[in-house]
Amino acid sequence: MLVLSPRSAGVDCGCFGALMPSQIGSPLALRNLSLAAVAAAAALLAHRAGAPSFRFLELLVIALVGLHLLVLVELRRMPSQVLRGASELRPRSA
Repeated sequence: MLVLSPRSAGVDCGCFGALMPSQIGSPLALRNLSLAAVAAAAALLAHRAGAPSFRFLELLVIALVGLHLLVLVELRRMPSQVLRGASELRPRSA
């Protein structure tokens, strides 16, 4: 984000879809850095506390279920006209 900020400042970013629209810039980079720091601190604290870790397959299933839930939420938020129009698209003639 910090590298893209000068070139793309003010451009809409669909980072979280319709859940949290934002614009590329320093505030977005600061938010991403803050979220990464919180996640790293939580992982470190969990590791120090001896919390059991997930095996790779369990982590993969959790990630895929989460991804599918996010897609379903986004689809429900989209107007039905947009979904209907997307299915009726035809290639442009050259």
